[in-house]
Amino acid sequence: MISASRFYLILLFEDISKEKAAVFRSSREIKTSVSLFFNYKITLKI
Repeated sequence: MISASRFYLILLFEDISKEKAAVFRSSREIKTSVSLFFNYKITLKI
């Protein structure tokens, strides 16, 4: 049987990895939008 503290640690770890995945996704989206924005500005200058 899994002890309560170990079970809690597993839950905490899963929570952290979900958060990391969400942060990673959003940072990727931000990078994409920033690069799109710069491409847009460059196209306007030409």
